[in-house]
Amino acid sequence: MKDHSSDFRHRRRRSSHTNTPNNNDLVYIRFSLPVDDLPLDIDESTLRLMIKNHSPHLLHTHQTDLISLKIYQLIEPYGRILVDTRTVPLDEIYPSSRWIEFDVSQAVENWKSGASNLGLEIHCAGCDGMGVHIVHDTSAYSDSPELSPVLNVNTKHRPRKTDCTKENHRCCRHTMDVVFKDLKGYEFIIQPKNFDAGYCRGKCPPRYNPANNHAILQSLVWKHDKTKATRPCCAPSKLMELEVLHVDENDHSKLKVSTWSDMRVLECACSYNVLLNNNHGLCGA
Repeated sequence: MKDHSSDFRHRRRRSSHTNTPNNNDLVYIRFSLPVDDLPLDIDESTLRLMIKNHSPHLLHTHQTDLISLKIYQLIEPYGRILVDTRTVPLDEIYPSSRWIEFDVSQAVENWKSGASNLGLEIHCAGCDGMGVHIVHDTSAYSDSPELSPVLNVNTKHRPRKTDCTKENHRCCRHTMDVVFKDLKGYEFIIQPKNFDAGYCRGKCPPRYNPANNHAILQSLVWKHDKTKATRPCCAPSKLMELEVLHVDENDHSKLKVSTWSDMRVLECACSYNVLLNNNHGLCGA
């Protein structure tokens, strides 16, 4: 959670609020955020909403209209703060649906700073009359949970103890920015758009940043007699998973959140790696 472009999502619990009968213009949602676990440096927080059409026959009547969506942070005792607003042409939603993204960084920062998390209020002016609704748990229309609102919190990079510096050419963690849309076969990923995967590279002199006691012994044996052992290699010593929001492979009309293990290198160390094994002491250099 505290690493560059780490992307954690919180499906909110079923809301305790109910909408006014036959009125889908106003929706309340709340994400249960672990405030104490939020990183110190938040780069961006975005809310993704699915807007759907449930009355396609109204297209010809309202096709030139605009819908206005406003996101408010609810505050004590009965107030609210405007967080973000979007205006969307109605014909961009028909014939079916559209994901819309909002910047809710202000609300997340306020919650992190101690404000009570009373949730968000979404006002979609005139949506009900134009046959449009926001997908949410208490919607009168049957929608898949995969289409429910999603909160993405992206964090800034924070220095790690094995990050490379200008002066350090020994085993350390380098930055490797991955942009999914540029990689063949990964175009189906919606979030994160990019992230710092990192990689390990650098020399491993004897006793330097060993991954374990065996790595110390191996480095000393290698130094004494290079025919008896290989030089330890610079390799990941700590990895972290990555959560990705992507199109469901079984139903392309739905989205899905998957957790991919060992996707981000957090720290590096000198250890034996059979894939890099060589007798020239060049691994990781």
